[in-house]
Amino acid sequence: MRNEISEQKRLRVPDLANLLREMIEEQQFPGDAPMDSTRRLAARYGVSPVTANRAINELVNKRILYRVPGKGTFVSGSRSWRNVGARISFYPYQGNSPNKDYDLLVGLHFQTTCNLLKQNGYDISIISDIERNDPAILKRTLSSSDALILNKEFVTPKTLPLLCSYPCPIILIDSPFVSDNPFHQVVADLFPGFRKAADYFAELGVREVVIAGIANTETHQFRRRLFRRIMSVFHPEIALCEDLTHEYLLNNYGEECGRRIARNYLELPRRPGIFSVSDYISFGMLDVLEGAGLCAGKDFKLISFDNLEIRGIGPYPEPRLTTIEYPYDSLGRELIAMLSELLAARTANTRIIRTPADNLIIRSTT
Repeated sequence: MRNEISEQKRLRVPDLANLLREMIEEQQFPGDAPMDSTRRLAARYGVSPVTANRAINELVNKRILYRVPGKGTFVSGSRSWRNVGARISFYPYQGNSPNKDYDLLVGLHFQTTCNLLKQNGYDISIISDIERNDPAILKRTLSSSDALILNKEFVTPKTLPLLCSYPCPIILIDSPFVSDNPFHQVVADLFPGFRKAADYFAELGVREVVIAGIANTETHQFRRRLFRRIMSVFHPEIALCEDLTHEYLLNNYGEECGRRIARNYLELPRRPGIFSVSDYISFGMLDVLEGAGLCAGKDFKLISFDNLEIRGIGPYPEPRLTTIEYPYDSLGRELIAMLSELLAARTANTRIIRTPADNLIIRSTT
């Protein structure tokens, strides 16, 4: 390092702390890299050992450095401190459902994401539909952002050209599968949990299964295709009926669809096991099937997906659905880790993180 600093006026503690931080960032010190001793830093920067020690303490308090008694001071392995103050523009799902439970779910999911970002020192700005739909406004938003976190609905033929010219990280979230757009992505891997559901049907001795969902939604189409493929590969001995679907999503986000699907289920000659790709569908189906005198777990087996009940969403006082849990919490942690790494060290490679939805929770519907 340059010694001319010692010839200038003496550095104050905050100045020296900032200088050390800039050195760590510019030279990209790796985690756990050793720092010079307090005396060496004091000599190098022309300050007293007390000033050098206080500057080190300031960086320790900010978790940029850490001390090991008897061994020295080291650079923190966490990268979150490097990104404090970075401006993240966030476009969550803009659902217009009048269903209060669904609004609660969306709020929990994206409020959790916002809280995680804030806890890690980021400055959050929510992108509105006005910005998305006006290229001039969107261009200004992009120019003032260090990274974008976007719901898949944000990427349209109108926004894609601007997004592809954006030089900073873009991370897609809340997609049912890996996107073919050239952006980083954190996505739930449903295969492990769906495989467990298929295995559990076999363990229960179910000989026939029907898949229930919405016909025209991309998410439900993907889930239905995936479960059908898993069943046909791993349990060809179990017959698969034609899917029971409702053509489109109704305003209450699925429960009424589930009721209509259940009425079709009652017309089947047998009572196959049900794999529902959404807890909302399952709530509606249970309402009709139990209203018709059937007993869940005895007269029919139902496995669902989401585990909404653990978040206080659902019509029952206690959780009832056997269901695969959507990994909201682990998706949030992976998002934060990816964002931190991308801001600290840009890469030309597109990073895809697949977080397993592998927790099958057994309850009374089986």
